[in-house]
Amino acid sequence: MIKYRDHRGSLAESMATVQEFEKREGLIKYLKYDMKGFSVPFKAEDLKIEKYMFDERIGWDTFIVTIENFGVVGFTNGYLQPTDREQKEAWEAFDRRCERDDIASELRSETVKHLLYY
Repeated sequence: MIKYRDHRGSLAESMATVQEFEKREGLIKYLKYDMKGFSVPFKAEDLKIEKYMFDERIGWDTFIVTIENFGVVGFTNGYLQPTDREQKEAWEAFDRRCERDDIASELRSETVKHLLYY
């Protein structure tokens, strides 16, 4: 289980929002519900979870959670692996971008696709 906390004005306020998620899909569902008031529609591939820092105050190896075209939404204490469906959708989106941007075929290698997620 990965702990997630919303981005707030202070650490205490942020820690008051801690929830646990077993899968990335659960976090996505929560964020879609939580962000309804902001009118920020997003797809699974718009959610990024990246290594951020070790936070001594709470003992978390912290990862920052962002939504493309919105910004920081929160933090986790670990990385939530994309589901097979999310990876498939991301790879299909990558292929569409390659075709649209007329990128050379060697850029479509499994290695490059792997680097998009890790």
